[in-house]
Amino acid sequence: MWPPAYSGVYAPGVHCWRNIHMAPSKKKAVDSQRVGWWGYAMIAANVETMTAFLHEVKTGGRPFSTLAVWYALAAFVEFDTGRIVGSQRQISKAASVTLGDVQRAFKRLIAMGVLVKDGEGKYRVHPSVMWKGELALRGQAEETTPRLTLVEGGRED
Repeated sequence: MWPPAYSGVYAPGVHCWRNIHMAPSKKKAVDSQRVGWWGYAMIAANVETMTAFLHEVKTGGRPFSTLAVWYALAAFVEFDTGRIVGSQRQISKAASVTLGDVQRAFKRLIAMGVLVKDGEGKYRVHPSVMWKGELALRGQAEETTPRLTLVEGGRED
Protein backbone atom coordinates (compact mmCIF):
# COMPACT_ATOMS: atom_id res chain seq x y z
CA MET A 1 0.00 0.00 0.00
CA TRP A 2 1.43 3.36 -0.99
CA PRO A 3 2.10 5.66 0.75
CA PRO A 4 3.16 3.52 3.72
CA ALA A 5 1.37 4.06 7.01
CA TYR A 6 2.97 6.78 9.09
CA SER A 7 5.11 5.22 11.78
CA GLY A 8 6.68 8.41 13.13
CA VAL A 9 10.15 7.08 12.27
CA TYR A 10 12.20 8.15 9.28
CA ALA A 11 13.07 5.24 7.03
CA PRO A 12 15.63 5.66 4.23
CA GLY A 13 14.05 5.33 0.82
CA VAL A 14 10.55 6.14 2.06
CA HIS A 15 9.10 9.22 0.42
CA CYS A 16 7.69 11.87 2.73
CA TRP A 17 4.09 12.33 1.67
CA ARG A 18 2.71 13.48 4.99
CA ASN A 19 5.20 16.24 5.82
CA ILE A 20 4.00 18.83 3.30
CA HIS A 21 0.37 19.27 2.44
CA MET A 22 0.22 19.78 -1.30
CA ALA A 23 -2.64 20.19 -3.72
CA PRO A 24 -2.65 19.69 -7.48
CA SER A 25 -4.41 23.03 -7.99
CA LYS A 26 -2.71 25.27 -10.56
CA LYS A 27 -3.53 28.24 -8.33
CA LYS A 28 -1.20 26.97 -5.61
CA ALA A 29 2.55 27.53 -5.68
CA VAL A 30 3.43 23.95 -4.69
CA ASP A 31 2.36 21.05 -6.86
CA SER A 32 1.69 17.56 -5.59
CA GLN A 33 4.54 15.96 -7.50
CA ARG A 34 6.24 13.14 -5.68
CA VAL A 35 9.45 14.18 -3.95
CA GLY A 36 12.34 11.79 -4.61
CA TRP A 37 14.72 11.80 -1.66
CA TRP A 38 14.67 14.24 1.23
CA GLY A 39 17.92 15.69 2.48
CA TYR A 40 18.04 17.60 5.73
CA ALA A 41 20.28 20.41 6.88
CA MET A 42 20.61 21.01 10.61
CA ILE A 43 20.40 24.62 11.68
CA ALA A 44 21.14 26.11 15.08
CA ALA A 45 18.08 25.74 17.28
CA ASN A 46 19.40 27.77 20.20
CA VAL A 47 17.15 30.78 20.80
CA GLU A 48 20.01 33.19 21.45
CA THR A 49 21.93 32.09 18.35
CA MET A 50 18.96 32.37 16.02
CA THR A 51 17.84 35.67 17.57
CA ALA A 52 21.32 37.13 17.06
CA PHE A 53 21.47 35.74 13.50
CA LEU A 54 18.10 37.18 12.53
CA HIS A 55 18.90 40.51 14.20
CA GLU A 56 22.15 40.77 12.21
CA VAL A 57 20.36 39.90 8.96
CA LYS A 58 17.62 42.42 9.69
CA THR A 59 20.00 45.28 10.50
CA GLY A 60 22.07 44.76 7.35
CA GLY A 61 21.19 45.83 3.84
CA ARG A 62 18.62 43.86 1.85
CA PRO A 63 17.55 41.50 4.65
CA PHE A 64 15.09 39.54 2.50
CA SER A 65 17.72 38.72 -0.11
CA THR A 66 20.26 37.77 2.56
CA LEU A 67 17.79 35.45 4.28
CA ALA A 68 16.65 33.96 0.95
CA VAL A 69 20.27 33.24 -0.03
CA TRP A 70 21.03 31.74 3.41
CA TYR A 71 18.02 29.45 3.19
CA ALA A 72 18.85 28.45 -0.41
CA LEU A 73 22.41 27.55 0.65
CA ALA A 74 21.02 24.56 2.56
CA ALA A 75 20.41 22.82 -0.76
CA PHE A 76 24.03 23.36 -1.82
CA VAL A 77 25.85 22.30 1.35
CA GLU A 78 28.09 19.27 0.79
CA PHE A 79 27.51 16.37 3.17
CA ASP A 80 30.09 16.11 6.00
CA THR A 81 32.15 19.14 4.89
CA GLY A 82 29.84 22.17 4.88
CA ARG A 83 31.29 23.30 1.53
CA ILE A 84 29.01 25.13 -0.86
CA VAL A 85 28.92 23.07 -4.06
CA GLY A 86 26.69 25.29 -6.20
CA SER A 87 27.66 28.35 -8.18
CA GLN A 88 26.43 31.79 -7.24
CA ARG A 89 24.30 31.71 -10.39
CA GLN A 90 22.63 28.46 -9.24
CA ILE A 91 22.07 29.91 -5.78
CA SER A 92 20.55 33.08 -7.28
CA LYS A 93 18.13 30.96 -9.29
CA ALA A 94 17.20 28.83 -6.27
CA ALA A 95 16.67 31.90 -4.06
CA SER A 96 14.86 33.86 -6.81
CA VAL A 97 17.17 36.85 -6.37
CA THR A 98 19.67 38.55 -8.67
CA LEU A 99 23.31 37.54 -8.94
CA GLY A 100 24.21 40.90 -7.39
CA ASP A 101 21.96 40.10 -4.41
CA VAL A 102 23.79 36.79 -3.95
CA GLN A 103 27.16 38.53 -4.01
CA ARG A 104 25.99 41.13 -1.45
CA ALA A 105 24.45 38.39 0.71
CA PHE A 106 27.71 36.40 0.63
CA LYS A 107 29.64 39.49 1.78
CA ARG A 108 27.13 40.05 4.57
CA LEU A 109 27.12 36.40 5.67
CA ILE A 110 30.95 36.34 5.67
CA ALA A 111 31.00 39.52 7.78
CA MET A 112 28.57 37.86 10.20
CA GLY A 113 30.83 34.80 10.40
CA VAL A 114 28.22 32.24 9.34
CA LEU A 115 29.79 31.79 5.90
CA VAL A 116 33.52 31.10 5.72
CA LYS A 117 35.61 31.91 2.64
CA ASP A 118 38.11 29.12 1.87
CA GLY A 119 39.88 30.70 -1.09
CA GLU A 120 38.87 32.26 -4.36
CA GLY A 121 35.25 31.31 -5.02
CA LYS A 122 35.20 28.60 -2.32
CA TYR A 123 32.89 28.87 0.66
CA ARG A 124 31.54 26.75 3.48
CA VAL A 125 28.90 27.30 6.12
CA HIS A 126 29.94 27.63 9.75
CA PRO A 127 29.25 24.23 11.33
CA SER A 128 27.82 25.83 14.49
CA VAL A 129 25.01 27.41 12.47
CA MET A 130 24.24 24.92 9.64
CA TRP A 131 25.39 21.36 8.99
CA LYS A 132 24.62 18.30 6.87
CA GLY A 133 26.16 15.01 7.91
CA GLU A 134 27.54 13.18 10.90
CA LEU A 135 27.71 15.02 14.20
CA ALA A 136 31.23 13.70 14.93
CA LEU A 137 32.50 15.34 11.74
CA ARG A 138 30.65 18.52 12.65
CA GLY A 139 32.58 18.59 15.93
CA GLN A 140 35.86 18.21 14.05
CA ALA A 141 34.88 21.01 11.65
CA GLU A 142 34.00 23.29 14.58
CA GLU A 143 37.51 22.81 16.00
CA THR A 144 39.09 24.21 12.82
CA THR A 145 36.59 27.04 12.27
CA PRO A 146 36.75 30.42 14.05
CA ARG A 147 34.50 30.38 17.11
CA LEU A 148 31.29 32.38 16.89
CA THR A 149 30.37 34.51 19.89
CA LEU A 150 27.22 36.43 20.67
CA VAL A 151 27.97 40.08 21.33
CA GLU A 152 25.38 42.42 22.85
CA GLY A 153 24.91 45.55 20.80
CA GLY A 154 27.69 45.12 18.27
CA ARG A 155 30.94 43.46 17.34
CA GLU A 156 33.53 42.16 19.71
CA ASP A 157 36.91 43.94 19.43
